[in-house]
Amino acid sequence: MGRISERHGGVSNNYMGDGCMALFGWDDRDRAAERAVRAAVDIQNAMVSINNYLDRLYHRQLQIGIHPLR
Repeated sequence: MGRISERHGGVSNNYMGDGCMALFGWDDRDRAAERAVRAAVDIQNAMVSINNYLDRLYHRQLQIGIHPLR
C-alpha cells in the first residue's frame, strides 16, 4: 500500500502495526487532495485482488479503512 501511495506522490510517514500513514502535499502541494483520493481508490482496487487470493487460499479476507487526517 505504501508503494501505491508513493506512486501518487504520497510520502509514507509512519507504519504502525498493520497500519500505514501517507502524507500528500508535503513536498508538492499541486492537487495533493486529488492525488490522495486517487491513491485511496487504487489501494481499494488492489485489495480486491489480494482478497481474491486470500479467499482462495484461506477462505478469509482482509478489510481496510482509509481515513483523512484533520
